[in-house]
Amino acid sequence: MSKVVFVFMFLIFSVFAFSEVDSKDSATTNNNELSEFEVMLEGMKTCSGFDLYYDKNLKRSIHPFFIGKTPSYIDDDYVVYDVEEYYYGMKVLKITIPNRFPVVDIEIDEDVESVKVKVGKLFVNGFHLVYPPDEKLDKPVVEKSSSDDKRTNITCD
Repeated sequence: MSKVVFVFMFLIFSVFAFSEVDSKDSATTNNNELSEFEVMLEGMKTCSGFDLYYDKNLKRSIHPFFIGKTPSYIDDDYVVYDVEEYYYGMKVLKITIPNRFPVVDIEIDEDVESVKVKVGKLFVNGFHLVYPPDEKLDKPVVEKSSSDDKRTNITCD
């Protein structure tokens, strides 16, 4: 009888132990558990529904996430912010938002193969590996970063 109890307890422990999620990996289906950053970027899954842009007249982004943050790069088309955030467990180093050119891009501190596996589960409609010609994106492009081979960009425009 004690072997049965031991096996039962082991199975229960295993289920709970392996179901724990790292606090940085908030990939859940419950929006209440998403970070502010992840909620802001929910539109990445379908390349729609973004409320992100930089207001040139106010010289700031209109989204509350960017309050108190200074862009690291600004031009007529887009604005780049250096960040240290997590997007479904993947560390994000930069986010690009529109100034005039409609693009949202995040640079992730992981190689492209690793990111493709993770977003393959997250983006149920899939993703592009290259930009489709003359087409508005309905799903993001996932590609190796042009600035660092060990990083990945996820882009919607």
